[in-house]
Amino acid sequence: SCEINLVEILPHATSLRKFTPISQYPPIIEDINVNLASDYSTLINQITKISPLIKNIDLVDKYGDKLTLRLTYHSDTKQLSSEDIAPIRNKIISSHG
Repeated sequence: SCEINLVEILPHATSLRKFTPISQYPPIIEDINVNLASDYSTLINQITKISPLIKNIDLVDKYGDKLTLRLTYHSDTKQLSSEDIAPIRNKIISSHG
C-alpha cells in the first residue's frame, strides 16, 4: 500500500510537456586507446570539448596509464561517416595518444 499526498504535489505539476525526439540517425561507436597523463575526469572533459559529436565516453579497459575508451559519436542532423569522425579521432590521439 502506498499513500501520495496530492496537496503537496499538485502545485509543482505543469501542463507543459518537454520531450526530445529520437534521432533517425544511428550513432557511431568506436574504441580508442589513450594515455592517462592527468586525472580521469580532466581527461574526459578535455576529450568531450573536442567535438559536440562526442555524446558519450565509457571506460572499457585500463592497463597502467593506458586506457581504452569507448566513444559514441552522434548527430541529430545527418548520418555520420568515418570521414566525419576521423579528424576528431586524430585530434584525440594526437593530444592524448
